[in-house]
Amino acid sequence: MPLDHALAVASHPNGSDAMGRLWDALIEQRRLVRAAREVEEGTWTEATTLSHQDDERPLEPARVSSMSADMLRTATDGTWNRNRYCSPSEARQAVLVSAAGAGLQLVDIQRRIHSGMWPGLAQFYSRYSPHTASQP
Repeated sequence: MPLDHALAVASHPNGSDAMGRLWDALIEQRRLVRAAREVEEGTWTEATTLSHQDDERPLEPARVSSMSADMLRTATDGTWNRNRYCSPSEARQAVLVSAAGAGLQLVDIQRRIHSGMWPGLAQFYSRYSPHTASQP
């Protein structure tokens, strides 16, 4: 993902209605997953499938309260699971997505990089020019 796209994602988070729109868009997939689970568990009947009331939208979007230990380790010391992320770029993007999911704004991420709190994430930007490297 180009840096300007990552900046746009971090600078313009989804609105509060995004989870509701996603919930609506995935209604058929949610029904199929539920039916497959019921068949696997041996609890499926046409009546139970038709009677499900959990198709209502969640009251509010779920928020991740903190980043995973793996993502924090990548941000702090620059190591990452090479079986999961094939390149430093993928690991860097995973940290940024995790931080955004934890509710951090772009300015929060920049502060952590510039203060030395996340030197691992900073090292992922070392190949870029000083001007570009300061903009996760």
